[in-house]
Amino acid sequence: MDLPTLVATLSDPRPQDRAWAALATDHAVSERLIRAAEHPRAFDHACRTPPAHWPHPGEPHEALITAVCDRVDEFERLLNAALAAAELRDASFGPYLRVAFPSGLVEDGTASAEQACFARALTARDDVWDPARRAVFAAAGLPHDRDRWCAVRVPEVLDDRGRPTYSSASIVILPVDRHLRSNPRMYLGRERSDPRLLGALLDAIRRDGLRVDVEGPLRFAVTGGPDDPRPDPEDLVTGPMPWQPRLFGVRTAAAFSLGVTVHQWVDGIAYRQQFVDGMPVGPRETIGPADHEDGFHIVFELDQEWLPAGARLPG
Repeated sequence: MDLPTLVATLSDPRPQDRAWAALATDHAVSERLIRAAEHPRAFDHACRTPPAHWPHPGEPHEALITAVCDRVDEFERLLNAALAAAELRDASFGPYLRVAFPSGLVEDGTASAEQACFARALTARDDVWDPARRAVFAAAGLPHDRDRWCAVRVPEVLDDRGRPTYSSASIVILPVDRHLRSNPRMYLGRERSDPRLLGALLDAIRRDGLRVDVEGPLRFAVTGGPDDPRPDPEDLVTGPMPWQPRLFGVRTAAAFSLGVTVHQWVDGIAYRQQFVDGMPVGPRETIGPADHEDGFHIVFELDQEWLPAGARLPG
């Protein structure tokens, strides 16, 4: 079931609970629901794209998240969706709290790797700890205390020399986009909150020999010619890290973006593909013959909800 079909099913004019209940009986479809929740803004976009019509109150992703959390109680299956919700500036992370910590906050050093990962994502956001968010935590029976959440950690295991050791039980393998967002310092030498982060991103792309044009506070374009790599749009935006070193900076930019539009010219034919929140809006479009040398032009709309308030591109 693709995203438009999923949206059409959930927009059924019948009572909402009947539509969701029908989906919940199929494991493959429930996995598709979880996948959609991992990209909440893409789900919202699909719900607002004609002929889709969302008849339920509130934001589409809010209904999706609530329904998923009502039907899936294994938090390890929901971690990536929970991390996506933690990046939003609303309270969408709330339903995941009770699934992640059904018996209360784990403060004794025995948290699972998934619980600790979610806790780190929440403590990294200043807006989560605004007093207005206290009721979100209270609804899940959890404290709204940043220091206590910072204490959520996996068990420490020492080797025979007293050194910390690591096992698969204490490590979470994240998708590429989530890994890049969680560890920008590893790739760019800057934390998410560092005002120099976006400058470091543009510098990394320029070092790859690609042209960068800043078009707005959070919008920029990257252009490559016939001697540059020919990226596959879906691999570039949704796939693993590219094997071509010259596309590392571009792949990182895609991970930091809410919207990406890839224009390509190959053998005299122009193509275009658009992405929202890491998901393709549709298949690659063939625009038609074009008197243009081979190359690409990629427009990035950086994700202002992930970035700190007031973040801007330099220049």
